[in-house]
Formats: sequence, C-alpha cells, structure tokens
Amino acid sequence: MDYHDQLVLNGKQSDVGGKLSENVASSHRMGAELNASWKICPMLRWDLAGAVSQNQIKQYHLYAWSDQAGDEVLTTYDRTPIAYSPQLVLSNTLTFVHRAFEAALTSQYVGMQYLDNTGSRERSLPAYHVASLRLGYELPVHFVRSWSISLQVNNLFDARYSSNGGAGYTFDKKGAISSYTWTYPQAGIHAFLGTTITI
Repeated sequence: MDYHDQLVLNGKQSDVGGKLSENVASSHRMGAELNASWKICPMLRWDLAGAVSQNQIKQYHLYAWSDQAGDEVLTTYDRTPIAYSPQLVLSNTLTFVHRAFEAALTSQYVGMQYLDNTGSRERSLPAYHVASLRLGYELPVHFVRSWSISLQVNNLFDARYSSNGGAGYTFDKKGAISSYTWTYPQAGIHAFLGTTITI
C-alpha cells in the first residue's frame, strides 16, 4: 500500500514517556502473509503464521542537534525503512489434545527493527525468538458445569531480549554522529496458574 502523510513512530518520547509520531509525506508498506494449519493426527495440530514485508519512507527529513553548528541541522534520508516495522515475523503453535488434557507450545520470531526512521543498525533492536507453553486440564466434576485449571509458562527458554525502545542522535563538535538508545528488557521465564469454573 502506498501512503500519503502516513503517521509513523519516530523513536522519540514525550517528557512523560509517551511515544511520539509524525507524518511522512510519501511511504509504502508491501508484503505477504501466510496462515496455515495442519492436523498431523487426531491429537496433534500445527498452526503456522508468517509475514514478510518491506516498509519504506520515500524521503525522510530529520533535524538533529549539532555541537559544531550550535543549532539543529537537517539530514535527508532517501528510501529509508520505517521504524518498528520488522521485515520478518513468524509464529507457530503445536497443540496436543488428549481427552481432558491440552498442551500448546507456541513460539514467535520477530526480525530486527529500527528504532528510528534513519535505517541505522546502531539504533536498532536485534531479532529475537521467544516461546511459551500452556497446559490445561478439565477436572472430572459434576457439581458445576465445568472446572478447568491451566498453567501458562512464558519465555520458556529464558531468552534475554527487548521488544521495544527508542533512539536518537546528535552531532559532536567534530561533526561525528553520537547515537543514544534505550530499550525495555522483557521478563525472563515466568508462569501463571489459573482456574476457570462455569456454574
């Protein structure tokens, strides 16, 4: 899709931590998505989803502070990637069901994301892969309509990753770029135990 005046995140934040956006005159998002499901056997199903995309701003103008000039200076970027728009996202879920028991193993891969609209790898989030496991059991009771218990284990393999952040840069007195970034590390392995009762 081609956009005129698309509103995109620019990697900056307000003084209270809100994410800031700006309009860009001309940009596009182009890609393909795939969703598939395969019932391997009566007890086992595999669900897969994926998206590949190219997300670009035709021409991006950014003002950044320069110690050398003592003022903000303009830099123009042509055909630069849009921030927070990974080119590749994959997810899949393997679900096992046997009578009252269900287990689902889910994993997600998110490709590298730029933290601003300049296409700088110095100001980017590395790709990451994270998995979770859900176990559920329907208790054999008759005094209520149904009673189930579940265990959700997130970040199953205790991956160290950040899924969000921000960035910017300035020019020093010699005219060299000085980048700064901040990221939000995600929780390590953690679990939730729950129950649902239907009367």
